[in-house]
Amino acid sequence: MIKIANPLYDSVFKHLMAEPKLACKVLSTILGKQVIAVQPMPQEMVEPLEKGRFSIRRLDYRATILDEGGRKEEVHIEVQKSQLPTNMVRFRSYLGRLYAGKQPAKVMEPTYSVEEPAATYGYLPIIVIYLLGYGVRDIPYQAVRANHRLVDLNTGQELEGIGADFVDKLTHTTYIIQANRQPEVLRTPLERLLMLFNQDYQVPGYGCLLELPYKPEGFEDVVDYLFQTALSPQEREAMERECWLEMGMMAMEGVMERQAERIERLEEAMRQEREEALRAQEIARQREAELRRDKALAIKREEEARREKEEARRREEEARREKEEARRREEEARREKEEALRREEEARREKEEARLTARRAQIEFARTMLEQGMSVERVALITGLSEDEVRTLREQ
Repeated sequence: MIKIANPLYDSVFKHLMAEPKLACKVLSTILGKQVIAVQPMPQEMVEPLEKGRFSIRRLDYRATILDEGGRKEEVHIEVQKSQLPTNMVRFRSYLGRLYAGKQPAKVMEPTYSVEEPAATYGYLPIIVIYLLGYGVRDIPYQAVRANHRLVDLNTGQELEGIGADFVDKLTHTTYIIQANRQPEVLRTPLERLLMLFNQDYQVPGYGCLLELPYKPEGFEDVVDYLFQTALSPQEREAMERECWLEMGMMAMEGVMERQAERIERLEEAMRQEREEALRAQEIARQREAELRRDKALAIKREEEARREKEEARRREEEARREKEEARRREEEARREKEEALRREEEARREKEEARLTARRAQIEFARTMLEQGMSVERVALITGLSEDEVRTLREQ
């Protein structure tokens, strides 16, 4: 077990970042990029929060970052630290102030030497780091990065490999660190670094000190530095002042929160009364609307009954007409049947008459041929009469 100064305290963090080598190491581990120079900037804020709380600290640094291609870039790194849950509107207000002012910036020629670059005036790209002593409910991860990206709005395709100074200067990359979300096994350098910020290791009743179970690998020098900071009477006094100030603020915050809760309860009661009145108005409006609907429904039903009665009368009349039409068709069918029988009888008589006429003609023809001296057999063959019939004709 080793006791170190709590780096989430302002005095300790500023003391740590005042050591160039360690400051570069801490920021390089968090950013995942090689930081070769760090310089504190004059802005430093201890902002009062709503209801009298003073728990957000803002520290600004100008840093030189070396990318994979060996290119140096100067950036503005803003570190906002908070040990208590707070309103994100405050965080946004600091960024607004930061965007409002000019900062010195210069991109250096490729080199790996640690040096203080000469400044020219322009807008520095902004990197914001939130070091939180509590867990954000919506982000169940220890460390996350929110990075700006370019998307073609016509195709929806994300554009890669495009460096736009316009975008870099008007947007910013954000790192959200929740040191208390420490995993059981520390696998990465960032996890091992954040062990030094984990507020679960606070010494009970003495929050300015952390008691670590061991030195995380690769950060022994940072642990030793914070250990020496804890032993320094000057730094110890600064930490204790901050600790007592924090305790006083927490007590004041409790009183303010109780007052705020009372006001919130009163506001909630008033809101409920307003909602109840609105509900009563809505119920009355709904009842009136229901009466109007019922009346309209009664009129509609009466109209439907009248239409149904008329429809029944129409159907009855239509049935009567159909019955008469059926009787007429039945009579017409009877007449057509009788006409068919008459025509059939007439056709039969005509056929019989035709047969008799043909018979008479046949007999006359046979007589004529007999008179001309034809034989009975020849006449029977020509006329189709039997030989007996022909002989009978000859004998007459």
